[in-house]
Amino acid sequence: MPFNIALSGIRAANSDLRITGNNIANASTTGFKESRAQFGDVYSTSVLGSGINQVGSGVRTQNIAQQFTQGNISFTDNVLDLAVSGTGYFVTSLNGEQMFTRAGTFSVDRDGYMVNNINSRLQGYTTNTNGNINNVLGDVQIQTTSIEPQTTTLVETAVNLDSSESVIQSTGTQYISAGGTAAANANGYTAQTLVITNPTGGTVNVNSALNDNSLTTANSLNNLAGVTATTQATATISAWTSGLGVTINGATLTNTSIGQATVDEITALPGLTATLGVGTINIASIIGDLIFGVVGSGAASDEILTVVGPTGGTQTLEVDGAVDNTTVGNLPVSGSFTGTTTTALLDQSSSGRFIGGTATIATNISGAGATDHDFTITVDGVASAANISLPVANYGSYAAMATALQAAINADANISGVSVRYDTDHFVFTSSTTGTSSAVTLAAVGTDANTLGIAGGTAVTGNTSITVGGIMTLQLDDGYTLTDTSATPIFSNAPTTFINNAFDPVDPNTYNHSTSVTIYDSLGNSHIMQQFFIKQPETATTIPNHWQMVVRVDGRDVGDPVITAPTIPTAATYNLYFDANGAFDSVQSDDILISNWVPYNTDGTQVFGALQPNNQSNSGALPIPFPPTSSNFQILLTDSSQNSSNFEVRAVDQDGTATGRLASLNVDDNGIIFARFTNGENRALAQVALANFPSSQGLQPLGDTSWAQTSESGEPAIGTPGTASLGLIQSGALEESNVELSEQLVNLIIAQRNFQASAKTIETADQITQTIINLR
Repeated sequence: MPFNIALSGIRAANSDLRITGNNIANASTTGFKESRAQFGDVYSTSVLGSGINQVGSGVRTQNIAQQFTQGNISFTDNVLDLAVSGTGYFVTSLNGEQMFTRAGTFSVDRDGYMVNNINSRLQGYTTNTNGNINNVLGDVQIQTTSIEPQTTTLVETAVNLDSSESVIQSTGTQYISAGGTAAANANGYTAQTLVITNPTGGTVNVNSALNDNSLTTANSLNNLAGVTATTQATATISAWTSGLGVTINGATLTNTSIGQATVDEITALPGLTATLGVGTINIASIIGDLIFGVVGSGAASDEILTVVGPTGGTQTLEVDGAVDNTTVGNLPVSGSFTGTTTTALLDQSSSGRFIGGTATIATNISGAGATDHDFTITVDGVASAANISLPVANYGSYAAMATALQAAINADANISGVSVRYDTDHFVFTSSTTGTSSAVTLAAVGTDANTLGIAGGTAVTGNTSITVGGIMTLQLDDGYTLTDTSATPIFSNAPTTFINNAFDPVDPNTYNHSTSVTIYDSLGNSHIMQQFFIKQPETATTIPNHWQMVVRVDGRDVGDPVITAPTIPTAATYNLYFDANGAFDSVQSDDILISNWVPYNTDGTQVFGALQPNNQSNSGALPIPFPPTSSNFQILLTDSSQNSSNFEVRAVDQDGTATGRLASLNVDDNGIIFARFTNGENRALAQVALANFPSSQGLQPLGDTSWAQTSESGEPAIGTPGTASLGLIQSGALEESNVELSEQLVNLIIAQRNFQASAKTIETADQITQTIINLR
């Protein structure tokens, strides 16, 4: 019947209209795939077949085929918007049900999981505790919490050391004096005759007279070939009494106060510089010793000028009120002293130099008539049985004088329980009964008034003469020797080897190259580790291409302590060697383990609670355990070289981190999701999984641009983007619907025409039927 044929055409056209309308409706749906109606003709059949001249019975819809062609990629501002460029589907899970989609509109829920608009969780490969991606498929979760700090356990540095650099260090011989002769002269030394011999056999005599205030003179030392002799001295004035006249290098100051006016006046003097510190004036002489003098004002009381050495040692000068004009000797301050010294210095670049050592101050109690000094003492109301007598002597130090005072007091029949000690610039007498000095009263006897500056309880030392002795050091470059022909040699100790131009981290002239890197303690505090490279000299017996590396952290030494000083870090020094081709020789070079790093704060206080070092003398060794149990860390320079080219740092890396908060996310082409934290750390969190099917046409649409697996689609092949036939991931982008509107509008016209034509068939068949019915 033509009616049925026409009806099948109407039904087919209606399906076509519905499919086309659905395509048009989803033209803006992310990840939507258009559908296409597929039709087939219908023929009636019987047991005997349909015959070759069979008239068709109409049309039927065979299939609604989805078109899985690639849609256009549009870009967004959301890094979690993902698009698949190529084949493959995102894998999601909703309450355990696995689904597949091309719509990558993902976001993070409150638990950190990546979900789409129907809260279906994105599936991917998660990472293990080491940050490596494993092959276990699961929900992708973004870590939003802060990451814990990690102490540095490994520093890798790749540098090139310039092989054409010159050796800036040399060895020499060091002579240390046995100390000044106590009663020899006003300077504490006898007349000296030193003979210095140069490598070619040339000699020069260095002499000092009995009244010579300086052991060496520039003129005599300059006669030695290759030697330049200069003197330099520094001092700090910390206090003087009002109105006290002061002379420096023979010039009398008009300003005598701790202030800028005095600094300006000193600076104006030839060869002197001065700066104002906190309650001090710091003076440096660039042409010779600092010679201090004091001019008495004629007042009845003593007046005192205190000069402080570089390490805090002091000399206190007193002008007795009865003396109108007194000059108290030369008091140069140079080198590293606990007190002051009269030694001159040779320039550090010369072949011989006098440097300061630990000096002692020999205090000679002379007084009026050079007799013993007498005083009485009263303790808790009990007076001494007789005068306490302090013999005339050069005691060598104030501590020795305190011991002599203690012995003199202990010898008195009436006094007991009094202790004596020297504190900075005065003696303190303490009663053991009261524990204070207020119950102790001292009184000078006769001509000894003011000799000790005695006042009730605490006595300030007044020195009518000051002598300087102590330990001095003479250093000669390699090839130079010293012969001390003095009657009483002061350099009687055996000489030792020293390093000329020895490493000093604040002096760039003492090392060839340096670099630094930030490292972290176990609490996440940052610290600066410095590496200093020093080229070493080569001889016939040494290994060539030798460098030393010194490591410091926050400006502090981090080498293991020695037995004699178990709490003091040493310089962390390591030997580096390179082969003839300039490659790093890891066999000859030292293993570099920093095993004495104590973390400090920027204010100089120790970081309490952080991991502490484990010295190699205990059990510190390589490899460093994980997780770390100490602040120890290793340094590798495996990729370093020594070539004739400029010093350069090719690479530097370390594995420590501070505490970090999540700053941003990034997804690469392979679907790996990286998290960047505020501490600069980048970590892989997961890798997005993609799936592909043998027959995408067999997938069952579930709505929300999702599909489900069926027996017709086959099993999904799930893998990582960019592998096998799977496409790549585009982050910050979405795949648009693949519907082409112009094409769909044309299809709409065609479907409408087909519908109208089938309807016309029914109309025509109806007219024929009416004609047949109307036959009579």
